[in-house]
Amino acid sequence: MASQHKKLTNAYYWLRNIVPYIVFLLIITSCGLPGLDTSDQKKPDPMPTRNIASYTVARELQYCADTYPLVPDSLFKSATALVADMLDSPGSVNVNEGQISVFVSYIVGSDSYLKDAFSWSVDAIPNDPPMPLLTPTPNATKVKGSSYDVANAQSTAQAANDAISSSYYSQLNANHALLASARATMKRYTSRLRSLSNINSPSPEDVGGCLLSASTRMAGFQGRKTIILSSPLAEDASTLPFIDLSGISIEVINWNCVFSSASACIASRNAWNARLRSFGAVVSIRDPQASQVVKPTF
Repeated sequence: MASQHKKLTNAYYWLRNIVPYIVFLLIITSCGLPGLDTSDQKKPDPMPTRNIASYTVARELQYCADTYPLVPDSLFKSATALVADMLDSPGSVNVNEGQISVFVSYIVGSDSYLKDAFSWSVDAIPNDPPMPLLTPTPNATKVKGSSYDVANAQSTAQAANDAISSSYYSQLNANHALLASARATMKRYTSRLRSLSNINSPSPEDVGGCLLSASTRMAGFQGRKTIILSSPLAEDASTLPFIDLSGISIEVINWNCVFSSASACIASRNAWNARLRSFGAVVSIRDPQASQVVKPTF
């Protein structure tokens, strides 16, 4: 009987001593051990994926913005927004394309030649390389020798594949860094374009000067050449001297006739269309409403 009592007493003291530790372990297990919380640990960056894009040739864009009083602030801001949106669009800058150069100019009174507000360029970006072929990991049936020889062959193949993959992903990361930098440059300058101020130029407009600037710059350029005019084209098209615009696409946006009669507006528009085409350009002329539907391209 005494032996049984002694055993019960020992069990009681043992439980009394061990229960606090069990409770402690339950608490820290539910709350997490200090220093072992992995919730804030940085997850490994995902592997970059290849961008697949068909080749886009080098591009040059000349944007010519007509000014007050022919163009009110509302139309001026609308036109700059259209061009900025075009340049900001998701596909405007991508891998596998040539250099992009953009010139922003005012159309002013008697001389618009080289009246640039600002300009910028984005360097060419190479294509993302295709994924290289990896060496299949050999299985035991294709390796002669012991299990050690099999493990060694598999380890060698895996190490070679890891090196190839690491080099490939490094190339992708480097190319994507170029793309991110180019898009950041485009974003910075389109923000500047959106804030471009209209200026007061009361003398007659000189659209030809801006066209001549573009023709001079684009002479000999191998790539896509675009001129975007935001202008009512109030100048008499027949007075325009010959300007070589061969191979250049001209888009007139926010065309808003300033003449008093509809017949004069139609005649002016047709004259400009014919004159620019006679210089070798591909021409489209859109009024403000149509410009919001058919957006400019480059």
